[in-house]
Amino acid sequence: MLSGSSYKKFRNKFFQKFDFKYGFLMNASEFQDTSDWGLSFSIWTPGECVNKENFNYTIKKNTDLQIVNTQTKNIYNLDNKISFSDFIKRNIKKEKSFDAPQMSSALKIQDKKGRGSICNNSLGCYVNQSNNIFENTSGVFIVSSAAYKGNCISILPINFMDVVSNFTSRKLISSNWMNQKDEYMALTEAIQQTPEYIQFNNDAIVYSLFNTSSNQSSMRQVEYKDKLWNIKNEFFWMSRNEMIELADEHRFDELYKDAKKYDDRYVYNLLKTTQLSPDAQELLEMSKELIRKSFEWRKIMHTTNPEYHLDAWDAGWYQIKKVLNDHFKEDLSQFNYKYKKFEERMRPQVYHLGFLNDDNRDYDVEYQKQIRQEKLDSLPEDVLEF
Repeated sequence: MLSGSSYKKFRNKFFQKFDFKYGFLMNASEFQDTSDWGLSFSIWTPGECVNKENFNYTIKKNTDLQIVNTQTKNIYNLDNKISFSDFIKRNIKKEKSFDAPQMSSALKIQDKKGRGSICNNSLGCYVNQSNNIFENTSGVFIVSSAAYKGNCISILPINFMDVVSNFTSRKLISSNWMNQKDEYMALTEAIQQTPEYIQFNNDAIVYSLFNTSSNQSSMRQVEYKDKLWNIKNEFFWMSRNEMIELADEHRFDELYKDAKKYDDRYVYNLLKTTQLSPDAQELLEMSKELIRKSFEWRKIMHTTNPEYHLDAWDAGWYQIKKVLNDHFKEDLSQFNYKYKKFEERMRPQVYHLGFLNDDNRDYDVEYQKQIRQEKLDSLPEDVLEF
């Protein structure tokens, strides 16, 4: 009720009559056989609410049968602010869209009408469900055509940098019972001009290439509604000429012929003039080396698994990982380790820049760090020594 756009009209009426005095939050899992979600208790008094946008709650926890106060959680709404979800759509509202192959994943096409449509000359489709942390895991992803499930935001040059910034700020943060209803805010113009944000936004290009929800792919002659389509990957980050040279060296005729038909992709051209942080640049170079190193096996796997469309010269990381998982597991693990460290470095900026309320940064970043460390601890020892 205190956050979320759907309650805005209710809040306008309720806050005219009642003023918030005190509240506490607890985890529903404190009760037996319940899962993690937040329970709140609030005290309100008659009279107009003084602060209608921010409400501080004490978090209570059961420790050795003692109820203790752990920290303060700020619950906020965006009634007088612009949501990040609305912000990334502001420049494309007048663009016309059309029905295109509906992708349910990077390599699967649904041959029926889905919810998504896409604009002409689109670079891909961004599914950005809701505007809060709760949907970050499954409701936020990128595909190269229309999305079968979820409302699709066409990615165009005019909103590309906004999209990768939004995608990165959402995928960096995992949902938990305390933060799941926190909403993402559009940054002020002044913050968008700061060197820190510009660098974050540049690095977000690289982040968006290799995330597990980065489902950009390239496919040729796929059927959709009795018509054959070629799906391009405008997020591909290597040059067409280098891919032609690799195809020639390894005698991968299908890929060679495919690359000859097309121009360099949007992201490759963009990165030529983009200043990246050292860790983002390192990831980009590691990915290129893995593509070169695995090219011979890519040709073989195309023969045995044509459904991966590895003959497409601009195949995305989702497709390339198919080869790496089978033949270069250690190299891929090292890459994933570097990517996780990259995430750790970028995560606090989501709060510091103002995508999420900075009042919640300290406890939430620590929680995120704990979850990520558990994932790192599960990696092989030889990777941790890398």
